[in-house]
Amino acid sequence: MRKVTELDEILASAQGVERHNNSLRITFHYQRKRCREVLNIPITKANIKHASRLREAILHDIAVGTFDYLKYFPDSKRAMNHTRAEALREITLSELVARYLAVKDVDIGDNAKGRYRSILTMLAKDLDPSRRVSALRQEDLQHWRRDLIASPRGRTGKVLAPRSVNYYLMVATGLFGWANTNGYTKQDLAAPLSKVEVLRDKPNPFTADEEARLIAAAHHPMDAAWIKLAIWTGMRTGELCALAWEDIDMTRGELTVRRNVTQLRTFKSPKTGRERTLVLLPPALDALLCTALALAWDEASAPYAPFTLVNQAVEAAKRGPVARQAGFVNACLRRFLREREALLATVEADPVASSNHPAWWLQRLRQDWPTQWQAIVAANQQHAPMALRVNLQKTTLAQYQQALAAMDLEAHPVGDCGLLLRQPQPVQRLPGWSEGWVSVQDLAAQRAAPLLLQGLAWPAGRALRVLDACAAPGGKTAHLLECASAQQPIALTALDVDATRCARITDTLQRLHLHAQVLCADAGRPQDWFATHCASQPFDAIVLDAPCTASGIVRRHPDVRWLRRPSDVAQLAAIQAQLLDALWPLLAPGGRLLYCTCSVFRAEGDEQVQAFVARQPQAHWLPSPGHLLPGSGAQGGTLTDNAARDHDGFYYALLEKRPA
Repeated sequence: MRKVTELDEILASAQGVERHNNSLRITFHYQRKRCREVLNIPITKANIKHASRLREAILHDIAVGTFDYLKYFPDSKRAMNHTRAEALREITLSELVARYLAVKDVDIGDNAKGRYRSILTMLAKDLDPSRRVSALRQEDLQHWRRDLIASPRGRTGKVLAPRSVNYYLMVATGLFGWANTNGYTKQDLAAPLSKVEVLRDKPNPFTADEEARLIAAAHHPMDAAWIKLAIWTGMRTGELCALAWEDIDMTRGELTVRRNVTQLRTFKSPKTGRERTLVLLPPALDALLCTALALAWDEASAPYAPFTLVNQAVEAAKRGPVARQAGFVNACLRRFLREREALLATVEADPVASSNHPAWWLQRLRQDWPTQWQAIVAANQQHAPMALRVNLQKTTLAQYQQALAAMDLEAHPVGDCGLLLRQPQPVQRLPGWSEGWVSVQDLAAQRAAPLLLQGLAWPAGRALRVLDACAAPGGKTAHLLECASAQQPIALTALDVDATRCARITDTLQRLHLHAQVLCADAGRPQDWFATHCASQPFDAIVLDAPCTASGIVRRHPDVRWLRRPSDVAQLAAIQAQLLDALWPLLAPGGRLLYCTCSVFRAEGDEQVQAFVARQPQAHWLPSPGHLLPGSGAQGGTLTDNAARDHDGFYYALLEKRPA
């Protein structure tokens, strides 16, 4: 008789989760039938918990009427039956794209998700998103392929490069191949989407300076080793995460890529479809050996015993091209372990090394924030939280929090429309993401719209005219429009100098079903656009989120502290002053201008606004949050109404234009 184990007890307490051979299986009722689906994952504590959460999400979708069998179990025969039945009800092209993206979500990385969504949205728009999939013909795809190759795309007005064309065709082929397999169409719509010939260009590798800057931006020695290994092997992120010591042959100086790990922490074959062997160049070998030192850096969190790390590193060196250096490797590692406390103390005594900030950056923080600079540095070393802004035009904060809870996603509310997630999530997993219920926006940035609009006199008989200068990617633009109503409409112009970034604004507004005039123009040159696109009508309110050093968002962009130079602060401050002076005449008397930057440097905040008010006698500085310091919720301005919260570093100054 088999002995009852701890796993058996845990499994017995997990409702609807059961053992199926050496895997897990979940059970649930759908359309008055009992459904049993094997997950093909081993029986572990973590997987049992995962299975329980998956079942809860399924039950929630069934309860609210949004359950898509194929989304959860794409290879299931029962899913195929349900899907084919649904296909007979005439699915549209936009619905097909949504279903395909939901299935594809677990197989591609975050960057690829955005590209897939953009390409397939464009495809649906070109072919008519409301068109029935069953009505599509191969001829339609032939015409689309021709236009893709020959017609200018985007705001650049340029034809796509052959490599880009082939990427578009690959994504479209996957969509229509999946549609045919699952019974949405009887035609092989992917057949006409053959790739175009690409002339192979010479590779464009990182320069030595670029490599050094990337490595310098690493938070930990292990991260630095990984970056170096990625540069000198060309491995993908998932392949690096799935790398094991047995994949490395130090004798031959080779590395074998055998597997890739997905976001769901499951292993699959590499993207190439088969194993491949890479020759380890000397820098890659160096990175592998440095990994041992990085693993031994923090004794408390080291995954292996010190003697194991030393032994394996030395043995690897003996079998590889660096065999003569095996003794040196052994001596270095053993000395490090022997003198670890003293060596770490030496590192900690060096402000640049211990803080991972340039010396000039630390000096400026000390100057600007004598009592708070250390807290700012500490906040920069932390992972930034994922904050959400709930669209109150579509749902309430409480309702959306309940929707998250139904999917076992914990979040706590901050303010009228903000939520902080306990754990970051892919946006596609958020309830109502595609429907525009919610957006990702830091809590500090969420203060812009209410700060600008609260107490502002709404004009009678017309919409409030608002300019969002330097608007990309459109978060503040969207929030302002979400604050409008039928009684208080907003006519908004969103401006950005970069065409690609303007496209991001448009994408943001389309997902949220909002409308604004999006202009690709220089905010510092109103003579180029104010008369032609805005009829020279003054704005009632202006948001200027000016270009800055980004010193308040280091935890989201850790490389920015090493990419910036000391001279950048003065140069960016000059640009900010020029933008303020250029936009101020466009503001109607009695109107408001909200100046903001994601910076903690006073030269880009208080000092900038003080100089502006001194040269503009009509400018009245209203009570404003001032400098919001990152992480802790500390505030460097004059107000004290900022409740403790975890947000980025930011600066706000609200200026009112008094009559002359």
